[in-house]
Amino acid sequence: MVRFLGYILMFISLSFGQEKGLFINQEEAGRIRRYLNNFDLLLRSYEEIRDKVDREIVEIIVPLPGEAGSYAHQRHKLNGWLVRNAGILYLITGEEKYLRFISDILLRYADMYPKLSANPFSKSSAPGKIFHQMLNEAVWLTDVIIGYDCVKSKLSSGLRVHLIKNLFIPMVEWFSVKNEHEFNRIHNHGTWAVAAVGMTGYAIGDTLMVKKALYGTGLDGKGGFLMQLKKLFSPDGYYIEGPYYARYAIQPFYLFAECIERNQPELKIFAYRDSILKKAVYALLQVTYPNGVFPPLNDASRTMSIRNESVILAVDIALYRYGLFEDKNMLSVVKFQNRVVLHEAALHIVEVLGNL
Repeated sequence: MVRFLGYILMFISLSFGQEKGLFINQEEAGRIRRYLNNFDLLLRSYEEIRDKVDREIVEIIVPLPGEAGSYAHQRHKLNGWLVRNAGILYLITGEEKYLRFISDILLRYADMYPKLSANPFSKSSAPGKIFHQMLNEAVWLTDVIIGYDCVKSKLSSGLRVHLIKNLFIPMVEWFSVKNEHEFNRIHNHGTWAVAAVGMTGYAIGDTLMVKKALYGTGLDGKGGFLMQLKKLFSPDGYYIEGPYYARYAIQPFYLFAECIERNQPELKIFAYRDSILKKAVYALLQVTYPNGVFPPLNDASRTMSIRNESVILAVDIALYRYGLFEDKNMLSVVKFQNRVVLHEAALHIVEVLGNL
């Protein structure tokens, strides 16, 4: 209770106007808005996301938890994606419909989450509540917390407190306390979990959450994001679980790294372990077939390619954070993907491509 009262005091005094943001801030969104019509690739990427979000937010649907692959599973997954992108669209456009959607749907989740126990359909040793696995719940939170971060300054203090008390803190505790072993696990499940908790910590101003995400629950470096970076990649960036899972895991690595760079640049996360994240992107791209499809090893899809959203995000941020704009091979990958992420990186990428 003492800790939670601290959040109330924080919201009374905290200024939201000068934040760097988790993934994008108001200043960056304004630049995207100004240059949308100057670059076809940027405009096309924006319109694709906007059109999908606009179709889906006309009705808010928050079903009870279901089994893996069920309608409820897919709907909750979509809702997370919608919150994230509605938040980004709100910063770019200022349209109130996106703010209303995020406010209304997160309120429903905050009202529902405290009443849930472990997912009744789960067969996992680390179940979620909304989803059958904690893994899926962590993926969901990485999406949702970005959307929340985009609009939190426009939400009432009462709603912010409600969301933190009844959704974000309980979910983080489910990951890092109830399922501590999974959280500290050096594996893609652990990567998603630490990313979700660390990003949430930055968004709500909880430094302990961030430290646990970086160094493990014991704060001793035996778990956490830095150990994930140390143990899951070979020195040349090859991911231990193979290219298909590298495609999946590259997203939380780059999402959380971007949040760290914005909020704790002194950690120099993109330089960590001889710039292992840069090597990871190169290694990922170099093991694909000529058509961009990943080798279907083990339980991998036969059609998953570098046009996947997670790879687009990683390529764009790598180009931006590592200054790879003279690498014609990387730029050719962007052309092949034919989309950019709605992020500061996109502005630099489309400008370079436009000048070639």
